[in-house]
Amino acid sequence: MNSDGNQNSNVISQAFYFNNVYNWGGPQYSPNALYNYFIKKNDYIKMREIALTYNFSDKIASKIKANHLSVSLIGRNLFFFYRTLKDLDPEQLTVSNNFYGNANNAGSQPASRTYGITLKANF
Repeated sequence: MNSDGNQNSNVISQAFYFNNVYNWGGPQYSPNALYNYFIKKNDYIKMREIALTYNFSDKIASKIKANHLSVSLIGRNLFFFYRTLKDLDPEQLTVSNNFYGNANNAGSQPASRTYGITLKANF
């Protein structure tokens, strides 16, 4: 829509749009560099880690000559409760050390979801 409310009939190429909006190839801090188009709200609530632990009784621990015995199930990066950017894990590492290597239309690389089990015994 145009500012007057009418339908926009001005057709431009994708190359022209991005060259002029982001000011590719020009001074990065010129008035034509509209970085606000590329800054997004990134709020999220994430299940980063959960651990379920069971402590065995001292009677069971004593059978292996231990003072204490426990087993834990652990999960990391399990899921998001809420997030504003659907295809991006904000805690995931970038894929490159330069700006153009980090640009990815499909979002970030998948985060590692890990599961584990621990067995602890005190002797």
